Amino acid sequence: MTYRTIGVLALLFLISPLSFAEESKPAWWDAVEIQIVRKSGSGAQYEDVFNSLLTPAYAASGETRELLLKKSIKAFTQLIDWFPGKDNAAVTAASQYQIAEAYRQLHDAGGARRSYEKCLDYRQYAADPPQNEADIEILATVEQAQKDLTRPV
Repeated sequence: MTYRTIGVLALLFLISPLSFAEESKPAWWDAVEIQIVRKSGSGAQYEDVFNSLLTPAYAASGETRELLLKKSIKAFTQLIDWFPGKDNAAVTAASQYQIAEAYRQLHDAGGARRSYEKCLDYRQYAADPPQNEADIEILATVEQAQKDLTRPV
């Protein structure tokens, strides 16, 4: 299964209504798990897939929303574990920020704060002033995380 296939599956899910039981996994989740097991592709590709999975989570309600947000946190955490370090700092910083936002949606102030604070650690990987697009992305993520640390959950 290619990255394009997963993207299409995610888009199809976004278009279709949320009509699954809270205990069952959405059809697209199996495709993502297959891609995760293969671990082929770049960090940016994984980030795109996981970002597309957050949209239905934010659109859902109740226990379904909570389940999808928790799965998204797990997916982004795995992404950070797979793509650590300077070479993927823009992707991992953005992923850490998505974890913080998912915790915020779950009304978990402690989880959100810890994740926002972890975003700040990525500043060390960016040149200031920025030298390339990755530096710009990292610094923007860090600055947004600093602002969000002062927002109430």
